[in-house]
Amino acid sequence: MAPLPVETYPEDTLRKLYINLEDKEDWDNICELCTLPTLLHADAQGNRIHGACTRNQEITEDDALKEWATYQKKMKAVRSWCKEEMRRQNLEDKVNNMQKDMVTALKEFTKGTTNKLIKPAKVPSWSKGMKLTPFIKSLEVWLENNKDLPEHSKYNEIIESLKLNKEIEGLSLYIGEHVVGKLDTVEKQTVKGLIELLKTKYGRTRQEELEEIMHDWLKFNFNEYESEEEYLLA
Repeated sequence: MAPLPVETYPEDTLRKLYINLEDKEDWDNICELCTLPTLLHADAQGNRIHGACTRNQEITEDDALKEWATYQKKMKAVRSWCKEEMRRQNLEDKVNNMQKDMVTALKEFTKGTTNKLIKPAKVPSWSKGMKLTPFIKSLEVWLENNKDLPEHSKYNEIIESLKLNKEIEGLSLYIGEHVVGKLDTVEKQTVKGLIELLKTKYGRTRQEELEEIMHDWLKFNFNEYESEEEYLLA
């Protein structure tokens, strides 16, 4: 059976036949019996015609050349469409893969962020009668226990706690009017900077520290201890 005329094949059928080729380079293979493209050994619906091809005595050499010219013209459009379709499909696949990767990365990021967004322990209170030094020591312990917390978050936690403090006279006002105004940029808003301002307002001078040491020494009574060992351990 000889192939049908090329003109009877819709472009969609030629696309189907071309796509089904295992090797796309075989699109212009010649049938040894009918001298027409082997790709056309199918009907207009794209179904393969079974059985051996027989030379159609009615097809002259000129007719075969015309068929080939028409076939090549149609197949040029088919091959161009196929290349564009493959390019589009590859692009879609890449976009889909990127979206999947982004969703996976976002889930991992959200999971990690959620783990780190656990509310930190309450900031130590600065109670009435407590000196600045022990309060700073308690802050240092708190900072160590919350070292995974971002610096700015630690700063905000301490600032908000001090703003609500009613135990230390004038502290809330000092924080609200002076400290917040002094540390007015993200770069300046650090726990270290905050502690330095607290020391400026509530810390003792070196002279005051020496005077306290001297005062404690003068009050010290060696006679209270029965032995030199007890004195050294006091």
